[in-house]
Amino acid sequence: MALTKINKCCCCIPLKSGVVIITLLWLIYGAYATVANAIYISVYRRYIAVTILYGIVTLGATFGLYVLTFANTYKMLRKYSIIAFFIAAVEIMNNLATIIIIALYKQTFSLKKCAYNNYDYYGGCNILIVIAVISILLSAYFSIVVLAYTKRRKSKEDAAAATDDHPYGHTRASVP
Repeated sequence: MALTKINKCCCCIPLKSGVVIITLLWLIYGAYATVANAIYISVYRRYIAVTILYGIVTLGATFGLYVLTFANTYKMLRKYSIIAFFIAAVEIMNNLATIIIIALYKQTFSLKKCAYNNYDYYGGCNILIVIAVISILLSAYFSIVVLAYTKRRKSKEDAAAATDDHPYGHTRASVP
């Protein structure tokens, strides 16, 4: 697959460093979204599901940092890659919902509800749609970068297992 042949994150950052940065961004954003939505749980019950989802995103990013720091093996990275696709799916669903709500109810939104700023009423809504589209693209790209790093780690482990003198001794692949 050509998408997993990525060698650098964002064309300039080494792949592992990029994955660590992506994971830290997901951790910070997940923690922020969890706390921001948890504040409104007592007033609006509809925030419960979103708070739980972003809590899971935070836990997934925490697991990713653990894997990248202490258990940097293909098996653990594969699990984190699946979690990364879940995180991306949550972000994509959230942003698609934002786009749909703004598109359907753009005429009835007040300035305060749409953009929380002093921009033109329609301009504020358009800015939110552009931000949501960019966020969707970044979420998809970030999950592909994590998958590319996982595949690269697998190829390194396979190459190490093929040699008889790799640091872990004999493996099933190298036992005669």
